[in-house]
Amino acid sequence: MVDSQQPEFDKPIAVIDTNVIVDAISCVHMVKHYDAHPNIGPAAPESTLRRQKARESLLLSMYLNSSEATTYSIFEATRITVREIDPNADDAFENHALKIWIHYVKDNVLPNWVMIGPSSGDGEPLGNGADALLVQKAKEFGVPLISHEGVTVDGINSKSGIRKKAYDAQVKIMTAREFYGDMDEQEQSGRFMLGYARGAEAYARRNAEPKIMRESMLWLQGYYRHILYGITEGYTEPLPVRLP
Repeated sequence: MVDSQQPEFDKPIAVIDTNVIVDAISCVHMVKHYDAHPNIGPAAPESTLRRQKARESLLLSMYLNSSEATTYSIFEATRITVREIDPNADDAFENHALKIWIHYVKDNVLPNWVMIGPSSGDGEPLGNGADALLVQKAKEFGVPLISHEGVTVDGINSKSGIRKKAYDAQVKIMTAREFYGDMDEQEQSGRFMLGYARGAEAYARRNAEPKIMRESMLWLQGYYRHILYGITEGYTEPLPVRLP
């Protein structure tokens, strides 16, 4: 994320909540969902919702890239990512996946999405205070706030914390899908997957441990196929990628 204090960047078109950023750049929420709920299968509504949030966050990043858009997020996004994904856990898939996103996906597949925000979290509030700051920033910029908060298997709870704060402040709050609208999801997904595959082998070869990197990149490719298309090991047909 680029320091928002640098004046040469365009005004952001949206403020993005941390839950959307983490789903866009990593697989950690999906992995933790399956690990924490071994008795809930991938076809269950809870799993479909988790897949839906991850998918729509990734699709949002494709939309922002194709639009050459600038977005703003607070430092919480970095802090939560580091908390959720131990940078020293070299044997964890989610660690490898995040590194691939930072050093390969963002630079090579999504280079036109400009992500700005503070360069440190000094003095930044936590919890409800962070939610209030996101709403404040959206109001300052005069742009929508994009968030997953309040999205449940039963629909959207408009009274959930950040949604109520946004309503009270007269800030428009949207899900990722509401923001990118009628974008051709299949076309964008196909372009993303082609872009990912195009330079993957060359990137893996340049790594200090090309065999491990190649395997990690194939696993991440499988994750993207799972959330974008519902392709799932052990299932002959694709699973739903969003709730009805």
